[in-house]
Formats: sequence, structure tokens, C-alpha cells
Amino acid sequence: MFVLNWTTAVFVALDFPFGFSILSITNLYFSVMTALPHTSSAIHHHGEQDTIVYAASGHGAIISDNGKTRQELAPGDFALIPAWTEHQEVNDGEEEVTWIITRSGGEPVVVNLKGWGKGTKE
Repeated sequence: MFVLNWTTAVFVALDFPFGFSILSITNLYFSVMTALPHTSSAIHHHGEQDTIVYAASGHGAIISDNGKTRQELAPGDFALIPAWTEHQEVNDGEEEVTWIITRSGGEPVVVNLKGWGKGTKE
């Protein structure tokens, strides 16, 4: 069971390409990501932050390894995205996808890239 001390919680509202709700606690933060059908994120990484994804609803995928590896996520699945791992979230299905994201670090880090193994977008 997860118990949260609301006196230590900080709510942060950020503008992301997917829908997000974020709760930040000291060196962890939690978010809810919603992706519409036939959408994908930019190729990106989260710097020094490790990420755990829990698939709450819908069927999506995480693409990594220079676009060569596709990890399908169905409701109830977990995925680990290690720090500095270039990846892309994909929803190429017909239904909305909702993932619960837990990441190390109190402030979210998202570094969008020009492509696999390429520099950051300006």
C-alpha cells in the first residue's frame, strides 16, 4: 500500500506532448500519461533518471535500442527504462493508452532528440 504524506508533496503542472498529471515527492515523482490512438512521443531520454512504467489501460509500446527493440505493454504490465536510455512511447492502436510513470528525481527531465543517437532538438 502506498501512503503519501501530503505535507511533503509538491504538485507540478507541465506541458508535455502527451497528457500528464504529475505528483513530485522529494526524489521521486509520479505521473499519469495518456496517449491518444495513433500517436507517439519524440525520441528522448530522461538523463540520470530511471523510469518505471505501469500500463493501466490500453495497449502501447516502448521503442528503444536505436529503434530495433519494441516492448509491448498491455494492462498490468511493468517496464523499466534505465537512465540515459533513448526511447519512444508509441500508441499505434485504436484505443487511448494510460500509463502510470514513476521516475527518480524530484523534477522531471525530458531531453528530446533529433533522432536515434542524434543530438538534442533546439
